[in-house]
Amino acid sequence: MVREPVGHQEGAAADVGMNNTFIYVVDDDENTARMVSLCLQRAGHRAECFQDPVRALASLPLAEPKPALLITDFHMLEMTGIELIQRCRVLVPTLKTILISGGWTGEGMRNVHTRPDGVLRKPFSLEELLAVVGAMLPGAGTIGDPLTSRPRV
Repeated sequence: MVREPVGHQEGAAADVGMNNTFIYVVDDDENTARMVSLCLQRAGHRAECFQDPVRALASLPLAEPKPALLITDFHMLEMTGIELIQRCRVLVPTLKTILISGGWTGEGMRNVHTRPDGVLRKPFSLEELLAVVGAMLPGAGTIGDPLTSRPRV
């Protein structure tokens, strides 16, 4: 059993900072999910972290408020990030999305009607993450602190 850090559990939102944009982070790699969530929290967002896309999808109808942004990995066991995006947008049509992947090139997307709003290729810096989030959510802003000098995710 994997232990969660104090004050954080899968599916539990962290409320930190002043802009308080609500973001879902879904990645089956625990380290990536936690690093992305921590970065977002330190930038003032509410980040709800999931390692299981099925659990993230199941929690969405109950979420209040609804997340403004979904950040998801592409390669996961239960479903791909594209499938998760498609299913989440049925429930929240205005949901902005960022797909993170080490190997996805966008190939095979000609016949797919659902596309992410943004893509981050692994490895990415925390500065790049915050820049893409800022572009997806006007007014969300970024931070200029030591987070941007930390290792790539």
